[in-house]
Order: sequence, then structure tokens, then C-alpha cells
Amino acid sequence: MSDRWSAGRAEACGTLCRIFTCKKTAEDILPVYLSRFYLVLLQGLQVSEEACPPVLASILLNSTCLFCCDLRGVNLLLPSFLSAVENVLLDRELLRFKNFVSLVDLRQASILILSSLLPLPQQFPSIQSEVLLDGRFNGDDVTAGGFLSLKPHLLSVLIGALHTETDASNTQIILGAMLNLVQDSALLEAAGQTQQETESQHGGAARPRRTGGTRGTSGTSANRRTRGTSR
Repeated sequence: MSDRWSAGRAEACGTLCRIFTCKKTAEDILPVYLSRFYLVLLQGLQVSEEACPPVLASILLNSTCLFCCDLRGVNLLLPSFLSAVENVLLDRELLRFKNFVSLVDLRQASILILSSLLPLPQQFPSIQSEVLLDGRFNGDDVTAGGFLSLKPHLLSVLIGALHTETDASNTQIILGAMLNLVQDSALLEAAGQTQQETESQHGGAARPRRTGGTRGTSGTSANRRTRGTSR
């Protein structure tokens, strides 16, 4: 589409993002509406040279809590959002966005979206995504899009954002996200160690019980033979 419609497209995409992020917990949205909304976002989140910067910026600015609304199938958008966020956070200049948006606000929105994506690989390590990072469908090779495989990429973008950030408030948000990630990783590691210790303890306690049962059976048989001899 012509660039002269970019301002209207950006406003329309931002409005759609605000509408869908207002979803209530028990509210049911028809799949046809969600699928059309996701197609719009996939088109607007393109980071290639043919992409429309106003549309991309509008989507990021209005989608800071999109992954917190429990929208059905929203995780299919994770690779596209990650690519767009990476494109913004790792660019110090952001020359494409300077003329129509606050760069501090755009980077802050990208940081908040990234923060909402960080827990996904740890909370849903076995969940598989049907899209790769470049937006193509996996086909039969679904394992390549696993959430757990995105964890190093997310961490790399977070560290890169810390290197390029110059605003104090945004830097604090990044450091807070890093702290949460470290604490979550520590809790998961501790929970895994506790589970292993519990399983090993149960396994060690089961063997004496089996041995004790054998002894008890032998003792019962001996008592029966003694009683028979006495009779």
C-alpha cells in the first residue's frame, strides 16, 4: 500500500491492539476475529526494508500487555514480536522512527513487551510453536519452534537492550526484568533439585520395605512350622 496511507493504517492497528488488550478474563472472542487480528499484526510487524515504520511503532506502543490477556493462540505472534522488539532495542539511532514517535516511549514499550515474553520459556518449556523466528511455518519440524529454544534469544535481546539504552527509567525496567529472570531461574533450579532429592529418598526407602517384607514372611513361615511341630 502507498505510504501516504501509513498514518491511517498506524492509527487503525493501534486501535485494534487497544481493543483486544481490553479483553476481560471470562470474555469469549470469536476465533474469526482473533485470526483476522493476528493476520493484521503479522503484516504490520514486518521488519524488512519494505516495512512501514509508523505501523510497526503503533503496534508496539499499544501492545505492551497483549501477551498478558490470555488471548487464544496469541503465542503464535511471539516470533514476530520478538523480531520487531529486537529490531528496535538493538538500534541506538532508530532513524526510521525519529520523525513521528518518541524514541524513549517506543523503546519503553518494546522493553515491556520483552519483559512479558521472558517467563514463557520457563513456564511452558514443553510447548511448541508452529512458526519459526523468521515467520515461516515449521511444517513437520515443530521442535525448532519450541518455547524453550527461545530463551537464549530473549536473554540476548535483553542484554543488548541494556547496552544500547540511554534513558534512566528504561534502564531500571531492564534491570528489573533481569532480576525477575534470575530469581525465576533460581526457583526453578531449586524446585528441580528438591524433586530429585524427594525421588531419591523415596527410592531408597522403598528397598528396606521390600527387605522387611521378606523377613516378615520368613518369620511367619517359621512360626507356622514351630506351631505344627508343637502340635
